[in-house]
Amino acid sequence: MASSWLTKLVPGITYSLRNTTLYCSLTDTVLAKHSLLSSRGPAFQMPANSGFKKLGENNEPDVQQVLEALEIAYQNGYETDTNYATEDDLNGITFAGAGDPLVRLNALCDICSTFKKQRHGVPITVSTLALVPASDSKEVVSMLESSGVEKLSVFLAAENPVKYNKAIEPENGVGFSDVCNFIVTASEAGIKVTTSAIKKKGVNINAIRSLSESLGAVEFKARTYHE
Repeated sequence: MASSWLTKLVPGITYSLRNTTLYCSLTDTVLAKHSLLSSRGPAFQMPANSGFKKLGENNEPDVQQVLEALEIAYQNGYETDTNYATEDDLNGITFAGAGDPLVRLNALCDICSTFKKQRHGVPITVSTLALVPASDSKEVVSMLESSGVEKLSVFLAAENPVKYNKAIEPENGVGFSDVCNFIVTASEAGIKVTTSAIKKKGVNINAIRSLSESLGAVEFKARTYHE
């Protein structure tokens, strides 16, 4: 029988993976031609039982809608209907989705800081391409840290600019060096950074893992590709 909170997810805003972690979507927009989801391959689909649904054009939720959707999950047993022993075991909230949460940085920070005040100790992770201009990285990282973001999951598609630009096709003049700079800045600020790449032909997983470690990432994940 599904946990109560899994039946109370708000389509387009909250969803779950592995029936254990609460995810939240703020936008479908990505500052590149390819997102993490689209990079997973043409056959990749979110699990049918995840409750995941794209927001659609011009349908981004406002801050209050997101806060209400998160609160519904918590009120219906998220993090309390399982046998968690300590605060360190909490899964918390991961901001992810079809788009990049950093596209809506101000809304993201408002949501995180407000929810942290309502529910102390909730761990917050943001999944992102980290396409932030180097000149803005310190300010963005400071905003994230101040709002209570403890972890970042950064999709690092390749180990050099040429391969990265081909894989992601970033927009607005931001690219590989900016992403690397952002990882360093976040790591130095005390935010735990996990990087990931897609395990497929032509992708040098070992080189990306080594680069990630040199930039300060604490973990690396090789994600599967779906033909």
